[in-house]
Amino acid sequence: MDPLSDFIDKAGVRGAFFARARGRAPWALATRGADEAIFHVIIDGEGIVRLADAELSAAANELPWRRGDIVVLPHGHAHVMASAPGVPAVAIRSIAPVIGDDGLPCVVHGEGGALSSILCGTFGFEAEAAEHLLPHLPPVLVARDDGGALAAWIDATLRLISDERTLGQPGSGTVLQRLADILFIHVLRVWIAQRKGPAPGWLGGLSEPGVARALQAIHDEPRAEWTAAGLAKVAGMSRSAFYSRFTAVVGETPGDYLAQWRMLLARRYLRVGDEGIASVAAQVGYASEAAFSRAFKRRVGVSPAAWRAAQREDATLRVAEA
Repeated sequence: MDPLSDFIDKAGVRGAFFARARGRAPWALATRGADEAIFHVIIDGEGIVRLADAELSAAANELPWRRGDIVVLPHGHAHVMASAPGVPAVAIRSIAPVIGDDGLPCVVHGEGGALSSILCGTFGFEAEAAEHLLPHLPPVLVARDDGGALAAWIDATLRLISDERTLGQPGSGTVLQRLADILFIHVLRVWIAQRKGPAPGWLGGLSEPGVARALQAIHDEPRAEWTAAGLAKVAGMSRSAFYSRFTAVVGETPGDYLAQWRMLLARRYLRVGDEGIASVAAQVGYASEAAFSRAFKRRVGVSPAAWRAAQREDATLRVAEA
């Protein structure tokens, strides 16, 4: 499994489609933001996205979008989707939605001009997944349609999503989750491919053959006793050239990346599984429970047992409050 797929599979990414928006130009809808990543699939129309925070907006500018594009706000920043720059925004929460044929709430706004149709949703991340991915993503990104291919792919995916929601067959929740995963992977893939320069962090490493082979080796065998020399051999490079290139592209040494990925896996295993600490230690490449516990506490701040207990207490409180 390639590193991006492995990340999606193991890191606890989850998606939820929740609403549609339809606007007749001129229109502008302000969203106050969320604790999760927000995405907008542009079914029809064109417009711009701007961030509500003035400092962030100045850095990102107003990004245009059109039919077939996917707009993503990875950090859940408050923002405005509008038919054009300068249109006064209305808070989306102030408009009562109507329920569409597909069962989704739909917000309708505007004054009768050109139509924009948007599917909106969120991606949620477990804490360790957010730490591994979000620092490498900008406040807002737009995956551009590539001559109709992206729009055709989105249309097919949305038809599947609509069918699953409408028919309500057994397993539909899992199918919708997987379709959300696919959409998120596709957004990252297109964003990486369309950037003028390399993507930051480990995402950038996916575009460099040697570094990508080393990343894949780490993800394929996280428990292996990897050394810089061993990973350099996998990458097909000299040790010094590999170490220098990996560190420059990924932003951390091969050893640090390996340790970080092992800790992400360990936290997930501790969160969702019932294996003992020694078993988790072995799964992520530590020869003894004591060595794993020292490494875990050094990076996370508490022992594995204490961390697991705190996570389970938080989960119990969330259930009680629901």
